[in-house]
Amino acid sequence: MSNHASSNQMVMNNGTIQPLGRIISIMLNELKSRNLEYVEIQNIHVPDKNRIAFDMLTTDLNNGRKCVVHADFTQAFPTVEQLLDCVYGSGSTSDLKIIIYNEHYEFDLREEGAFYFVDLMIEKCNAVDIPFELIRYHNPSDRTKRGWQNYDPENRDIETVKTHLRSGPLPTKSEIQGMAFWALFFTIYRDYENFELHQLHCDRSFDRCISGDLCVFVKWTDEGLCYVISDSHLSELIPWLWTNRKKYLEKTYPGFKLSYYRDGKHAYIGIHVNYIPFYELHIMSDAERERLRSRLLYGQDIDLCKIEDTVRNAHKQYEIEIGQTKDILTQ
Repeated sequence: MSNHASSNQMVMNNGTIQPLGRIISIMLNELKSRNLEYVEIQNIHVPDKNRIAFDMLTTDLNNGRKCVVHADFTQAFPTVEQLLDCVYGSGSTSDLKIIIYNEHYEFDLREEGAFYFVDLMIEKCNAVDIPFELIRYHNPSDRTKRGWQNYDPENRDIETVKTHLRSGPLPTKSEIQGMAFWALFFTIYRDYENFELHQLHCDRSFDRCISGDLCVFVKWTDEGLCYVISDSHLSELIPWLWTNRKKYLEKTYPGFKLSYYRDGKHAYIGIHVNYIPFYELHIMSDAERERLRSRLLYGQDIDLCKIEDTVRNAHKQYEIEIGQTKDILTQ
């Protein structure tokens, strides 16, 4: 219990984190509800001024097996970094992971969006046999799922969601970081609740749909970033764009390499930026990610919004030309 006492004093002296005794009390009640007997606290650490994390060594009274329960408290809303620490960091070897959060926290939109993302990822953890629990600090007995402001559960395709949750392992740390970047940073007036995990990719943004399968998005690999104009592999528009708008794109975006290819499912035109490899994402701060978002969406040299406008206008011109050709053929 010496670790318990010294760490409690440390947290109390910190002044920004709730008393450790209250957090431990919540955890002891949780252990009791799971028929786990407390043995000792281990590995207490304070990742930042708002968090404290520790392991509880317990004995499962059902079978006598030792069980490590990892607890991570935040006086704010759960964050992606907290989730990653529980799964791939200090809590990676635990048998049960628990995030205790302050449900009365005054949040901004992105913080609530991060909570939503974490909530979905915890669903995935539990679906692939990684036990994970979210517990409210002020009302720990309330386990009802948080209601999201713009999210209508009636519109959720439950079967698709369940199939995805059960299929495949939990994404890797870098994959989760990529998914979180596109979901939380690379958005344009998007309601964050309008996505499910199966709609997210670690290496590309959401599609900006123009018509049918025609869309634009940003792809990010270790070779760098690429703006992509994509359509069905049967599309005649992409070849038309490559023939009729290639010189315009080269003039509009000088210095950027253009590419054209099909992969059996889609036809693509790529505008390669190549200035930040994907593996650097994990060392970027939120401020750096925000600057990258602004550069990609509204940059001076090249940006997704201008590319979208270019493709939209080209699509209209293509439709006019196709319509005129059909008129000629029918005369």
